Amino acid sequence: MTTLKPYVYFILQALLVVNFVQGSGERIVQTQPSDEVCTAEEQFVDAAFTNDNAHIVASTTTGHVYLFDRELEQVRFRYTYAHPYALSIEVSPAHDFIVLYDRSDITNAATSTLVLNMAGEVVQQFAGSTGVSLSDRLVLTYGGADSNSPSRIWNIETGETETSLEEYFGHSPLVSPDQKWLLELHNITAGRTELRSLPNFERAFVFPPLDPELSEIESPTTNGYNAGAFSPEYVGLAHESAIYLWRLDALELHNVISVRSEVALLRFSRSGDYMLTAYSSVNDALTDGSVELWSTEDFTEPLHTFPSYQVGCCVAADAIDFAPDETSLLILHDDNVLRTWDVATGQRLAERRACVDETNANTVP
Repeated sequence: MTTLKPYVYFILQALLVVNFVQGSGERIVQTQPSDEVCTAEEQFVDAAFTNDNAHIVASTTTGHVYLFDRELEQVRFRYTYAHPYALSIEVSPAHDFIVLYDRSDITNAATSTLVLNMAGEVVQQFAGSTGVSLSDRLVLTYGGADSNSPSRIWNIETGETETSLEEYFGHSPLVSPDQKWLLELHNITAGRTELRSLPNFERAFVFPPLDPELSEIESPTTNGYNAGAFSPEYVGLAHESAIYLWRLDALELHNVISVRSEVALLRFSRSGDYMLTAYSSVNDALTDGSVELWSTEDFTEPLHTFPSYQVGCCVAADAIDFAPDETSLLILHDDNVLRTWDVATGQRLAERRACVDETNANTVP
């Protein structure tokens, strides 16, 4: 799932006005298009593996959501919004749902969170511009039109509200693999990074600020964390070129890992055996690699450093993810190409641009 840096988040919040409406879905089968078909109009925004180990879901700037096969050769379905807006993706722990949302403007009354099934059909549409899967049947949303009750927990099956919470949750909330913890980076109400227990949302732990003299809300870029991720045993928090590993059982700092540049994205594999770090290019040209794969048994050197395809500024990768079986990983590089890589060898397996050749797209009955 994509994580924006705090200052980028607030800039986007001020500039973007989004209006999501329910679109249409169709199932198609189509082989990889030629380079001549690809245009600059459609670019990938986010991507993730599905829980069945067989597919990759990706969203684009033109309002499309695609479900590719794992080899990135065929499109299993395409969902199209009525307006060309880009959504972030989260695959539900249920193995059955894809949650689509936009975190760039949590105050716009017109925004909503959509839940698709694996056939590309809209299952539910919830009030609130940002959504995160809490379990196999619950979704947390906040922002948007529901200003009197900023956060709600929805039942995917019934479409009804189960709980209302009188606060906004932080930027890019994350749920642990066992669905027992919610991590809030930069809580909008309190201005801090904290851990909450699920399903009651009780505040379990507030992470100490990096500079005790400042709060994160006063100085989010220097005193806040850029990215976070869960493993079965740890929660990792990244600040500049350091990753802080906190034990979930004891809620104490276990290790501080130094890496080569400022971390923009962080991801653990499901077993916790591997970690991915994607770097920001603000202070580093990243000519020799944008993403590194680590074994969590030894952080001395990365297992693999993946080539840099950086063409722009700031973040060299827009999305990273592990396949559930941990044999491959995906990187959405800055050159707008989605690539998969072998975890054991570090070799490239497949790649795909964001364009789809309409003339070769066959509808599946």
